[in-house]
Amino acid sequence: MLAGHTFDGSLPEAWTRLDQMRVFDVSRNSLTGSLPSWYSSMRQLAVLKVHSNQLVRKSDDAPEFYELLLGPSSKLQCLSVAGNKEVLVDAATAAKLKAKAQQRFPVLALKVDVL
Repeated sequence: MLAGHTFDGSLPEAWTRLDQMRVFDVSRNSLTGSLPSWYSSMRQLAVLKVHSNQLVRKSDDAPEFYELLLGPSSKLQCLSVAGNKEVLVDAATAAKLKAKAQQRFPVLALKVDVL
């Protein structure tokens, strides 16, 4: 468990080599920077929790980054991004992601925490 350990700094790119990881929970730390786009390459992720940190949106960050997490081979079911320095996923984007998850077969029951 990496949650709640007061880690600080940015998310290391090396963690993406853990390509079989199903749960990535670094919530309740002091991580800074943005959620790097290369995290979308972690195709086995079912749970991605980065809530309660100091993360911000990149200036060029678009909702499409989160859509990459729902690609054809995605297994993502929980995306928790609330409580960061900036809003990482707004309500409109969350609704769009949930709708996309519902169109998948099998259907993904995606929970997006945005408050």
